[in-house]
Amino acid sequence: MGNKLLVKLHGNCDLVAERVLLKDEYSIAYADGNAVKDFFNRILFGQSLLFIGCSLNVDRTIQSMIGVVEEYGAEALPRHFAFLELKNDDDRVARKKQLARANIFPIWYPEGEHDDSIEALFTLMLESN
Repeated sequence: MGNKLLVKLHGNCDLVAERVLLKDEYSIAYADGNAVKDFFNRILFGQSLLFIGCSLNVDRTIQSMIGVVEEYGAEALPRHFAFLELKNDDDRVARKKQLARANIFPIWYPEGEHDDSIEALFTLMLESN
């Protein structure tokens, strides 16, 4: 199994040392042929990822991932997973389809049980190594 990698996609804009991008930098980075597409092609789609603590709403990050999946095909890319709170069961199917377009598949946990569910997930992951 390969090395583990922790990626923080977005930081705090008021602290220069911790920020990722200002609005203008964000726009430039997401423009065609720039750093973000290269990042998605090389890093995010190089191996399976587990998203934790991300809302994963359809924003430029998800749109970029969808673009990579459309370009290369879902079968040619690793699947990603997201640990997400199930807030409304009616939302579940639509949300799953939306995320699948970016090759992200949800692992649902019950509403209000974030801390216990994260702890259980990490415990299971440690025990399986």
